[in-house]
Amino acid sequence: MISILVPIYNKTENELLRCFESILKQTYRNFELIITDDGSAPELAKFLDEYTEHNKLRCEGGVHCFHYSNGGVWEARNRGQEKASGEWIMHVNADDFINPLTLEYALKVANEHENVDMVYWGFWNTAWPPYMSKECGGSRLYSKPIIDVFHIRKDVIMATPFCDVTCMVRKEKAHTFKPHLPGAEAVRQVEVIADCRAIFFLDEILYNYVTSSNTLSSKVDINWCIATIKDFKEALVSYNFKVVNEYLIAYAIDVVHRAAECDFSIYRNLDKSIISDVLRSMTREEMRALTGKKKIICLLFKSRQFFVLGILLKMARTFNKKGNNLAMDETNTSIAQNDKDSKLGTFRPLVSVIIPVSDYSKCLRETISSALVQTYDNIEVVAVSGSSDKNIIKIIKSYGNGIRHVIDDSGNIAAYINSGISEIRGDYFAFLMPNNMFYPQKVEREIECLGSLIDRSTVVLSSYEVINEKNESIFISRPDQIIAEYPERECSKSFHVLYSTMHDSCLYPRSCILDVGVMNDSLQIAYGQEYLGRAISKYGSKLINETLLIIRKGEDNKSYRSNIEYSQLAISIIESLSDKDISLMWSNKIDFYLSIRIFLNGVGRTIAMEYADVMCQSLGIESIHAQLTPISGDVGVGEQRVSVCRRVLRSINEQGISKTVVRIVKKIFSYKL
Repeated sequence: MISILVPIYNKTENELLRCFESILKQTYRNFELIITDDGSAPELAKFLDEYTEHNKLRCEGGVHCFHYSNGGVWEARNRGQEKASGEWIMHVNADDFINPLTLEYALKVANEHENVDMVYWGFWNTAWPPYMSKECGGSRLYSKPIIDVFHIRKDVIMATPFCDVTCMVRKEKAHTFKPHLPGAEAVRQVEVIADCRAIFFLDEILYNYVTSSNTLSSKVDINWCIATIKDFKEALVSYNFKVVNEYLIAYAIDVVHRAAECDFSIYRNLDKSIISDVLRSMTREEMRALTGKKKIICLLFKSRQFFVLGILLKMARTFNKKGNNLAMDETNTSIAQNDKDSKLGTFRPLVSVIIPVSDYSKCLRETISSALVQTYDNIEVVAVSGSSDKNIIKIIKSYGNGIRHVIDDSGNIAAYINSGISEIRGDYFAFLMPNNMFYPQKVEREIECLGSLIDRSTVVLSSYEVINEKNESIFISRPDQIIAEYPERECSKSFHVLYSTMHDSCLYPRSCILDVGVMNDSLQIAYGQEYLGRAISKYGSKLINETLLIIRKGEDNKSYRSNIEYSQLAISIIESLSDKDISLMWSNKIDFYLSIRIFLNGVGRTIAMEYADVMCQSLGIESIHAQLTPISGDVGVGEQRVSVCRRVLRSINEQGISKTVVRIVKKIFSYKL
């Protein structure tokens, strides 16, 4: 049995419900939930007792709550460990939440390897882009001597595995915390690691760490960090770790970096501390091992250029805030404000997430997990696959009742989504492709946005981030900047679809099914954008200025099929535009047609680009970028040729004629190639 321990001190009920429910929805049932109330207010203590009573039978070991006078978080954790009756100990912060497969995966690893005393895993930090933690070592077994082979990500030294909440430890190896030490957490983890026979890193994202607002913002916090690193060093030395400097350097750099939150005089305190001793004792080899940014930090600190260092770090932090709407301070403010004002109120509709899976993907579990661990709890997940895809079905079934599975043997993604739509129960729905991921707060932010609107049938949009196969960010969409250039675009019902500024994994009202219909399953690629266009045209849209979706870079979007379908979509939208519609996107027609021509060329939609060329010429416009020669100054002649060209292009779209034929058509209509 596994004992899951949650210390509580004056958290909000919403935070606690999110935490408790993520634990009680585990696919593995042989566990106990132990809540240690560390002197919370009477109202919250009453809530904890009532919750315990109503849910005590939801796991095999039961739900238990113990009340104590305030002794601090480390003492609360110790008391929880004293009450634990399981063979394994796992700590969870009261404001965090875990993946429904956490216990099942961790115990499977433990059972497969007899000597494993500690299993730890990757995590999401909900205030930053996801830490995939795959540089922590992969699924490799670490045996004695751990001190010689154990290495972790240097930039998250206090997160994995030196964190009491991202691991599961055998009870006899779960050392107690030392509340009198500032570095109680780090010291305890050093003791646990040193005492373990073997440690296993589980290459899965299983924990959701919600960053609070207690960042380094005062001299007291800096002094606390200095004391912590001192305790950390003493523990590493006392257990004969051979890589003491490697750990300490990473921790010291982290403290120096975060000190930019404070007054520059803070650096003078650091200069006289153990942090200074650590950084100035670095060898050349250790310096070479650092990344460029960290190397600059160390060089400036060692040369006592504190003012320059502080300025650079503050500038970098400001830049990151502007470039990433999930910056920690902004997200923390949002989370705190949500809890304080209860923005969601009584508006808590059921949201259905549809995951169509036609081909097996190694990222499928990450995709499903990102939907299941949303901070908004009123969600259902519907996965659609073919009946012959055994690997896919096995993965979906492993989530138990957490997912509803729908079978569709058409093999068409758009049809899969339609099958999912026919099964949903939610008032709103979104679809999630099997290579993509939702940020943990995606649905919550969308529902919060809807709750603030008069018309709650609006389609809610957000920006997205593109990552590569190494989980590195390569692009973040910024539709807010595009709108800021011309504010009228916010009212346009065509702009986002025509210029592809939005991904189609948006939040749609259920009424779309009746008023707009379902996906066009004759399309192989552009079905999502085509549906988004229809939905926005009917209901309008509202943009959340945050990055809430992650897209894994996939196949080349400039394929011929993509060209055909997206060009057809673009042409149909352009043909439907009135002068008023165009004025909501650009100040005049000339700018509109020139800009759309450049855009279509840039994204490989050459068929639609040809159409835009003809439209430019019909207006007597010479495109500098296309180096086109106007057909005639007579606009009437141009309009006649536009009509003919439309019919030809439609035929190409429908019949899929090769690019060679497109070139011939260009010559027929007197283009200058």
